[in-house]
Amino acid sequence: MFRVRVNAKRQTAPEIFVLELESENSETLPSFSLGVSIDVRVLGECVRMYSLGTNGSGARRDLLGVLRDGNSIGSALALHSLNEGDVVEIYASETDSVASLVQDDRKANKPFEIELASSGEVIRVRTNQTAIEALIEHGVLVPTSCERGVCGTCVTRVLDGLPDHRDVFLTEWEHMRNDQFTPCCSRSKTARLVIDL
Repeated sequence: MFRVRVNAKRQTAPEIFVLELESENSETLPSFSLGVSIDVRVLGECVRMYSLGTNGSGARRDLLGVLRDGNSIGSALALHSLNEGDVVEIYASETDSVASLVQDDRKANKPFEIELASSGEVIRVRTNQTAIEALIEHGVLVPTSCERGVCGTCVTRVLDGLPDHRDVFLTEWEHMRNDQFTPCCSRSKTARLVIDL
């Protein structure tokens, strides 16, 4: 476990910000692979895992795609309220590498449709593309960051249909609710998903 200080906090979208972290005692932090999963401890409680990026210095790291939504409670809210100079604890998650959990096996994919609730437009997602790629192909832009289901930047509400969750950002309970999904990597178990776009 490592104590780190918030060196900088940048808002990249209305509900998304990036935290740049550095060692509390100015020592170089251990090397992490880009995209490794870490847990963050705030106020003595463990907050969900986040994907770790790097600015290349070796001494500092970025926590990318920290999303604030209406369901944020308790220690998660504490993470959103962090400011420059605040100190938190981080440690490598037991999963070690998120990449190993979020493998995109496109050979096993089935095509499905996405219906945009606002317009009724139906977009087909081919076996060889992600939902995000299909949306962009049709001029529908959804904020993304990691594109592997680890950061939560692209989380989108599902109004109808059953998502095939392939992310590690949402909790098991959130997966069971099936009212949101990560279009960067998740797909659909039903022929069509109606999403809140």
